Amino acid sequence: MDNASANDDDLLNLKNQLSSLDSLLRTFITSATSPSLEKHFKCCARVLDLMVHESLKVASDVLDKIRNSLKYLSVSNSRLKQFYQCVEEVGGGDGSYGLHLDVS
Repeated sequence: MDNASANDDDLLNLKNQLSSLDSLLRTFITSATSPSLEKHFKCCARVLDLMVHESLKVASDVLDKIRNSLKYLSVSNSRLKQFYQCVEEVGGGDGSYGLHLDVS
């Protein structure tokens, strides 16, 4: 059930965007004689804010899918039993911790 490698491209893209933002900030900081420096900082802050909000949207979608999956599994003992058998087959643990839903 590990599909984290599918996120590698997204993480690389985010890293490149943050690197670009870092170089942009360094340019504006070193050119402190610019009269529009304050505008540039506000713009950079806005871009960073948008990036964070988009990242949280992606995480929210994933968390909703996990919550829905846990609800689906929790409805039936046979589903839970089958799930724990799959976990054991892939070596993911013994299931002693159980499945717990967080507070959404």
